[in-house]
Amino acid sequence: MARKDKLDFDYSDLHKMIIKRCGTMTNFAEQVGWNKTYLSNKLAGRVRMSIDDIARISYALSIPNSLIGKYFFTLSGERKLTDVDKILSAPIEDFDVEM
Repeated sequence: MARKDKLDFDYSDLHKMIIKRCGTMTNFAEQVGWNKTYLSNKLAGRVRMSIDDIARISYALSIPNSLIGKYFFTLSGERKLTDVDKILSAPIEDFDVEM
């Protein structure tokens, strides 16, 4: 059963970075140990990105933690994740958390 609250993310900036850094999707897919079809399905939103996927891609492309939101959590269409971007980039001191 499909979830109605599923968020669709826009990976167009990530796609551009892959092409800029690796030349082709095939080159990048091989670099991270996937085939091109699997990578394409991830970027098209047909297969969800896991935390491990985000870590693997970020490491391979040297994406700094401060830009994870831009490349992986930008909503497609009219919806935006401005609050999530703020949370991801905020220092831990901004939160009331006991450590």
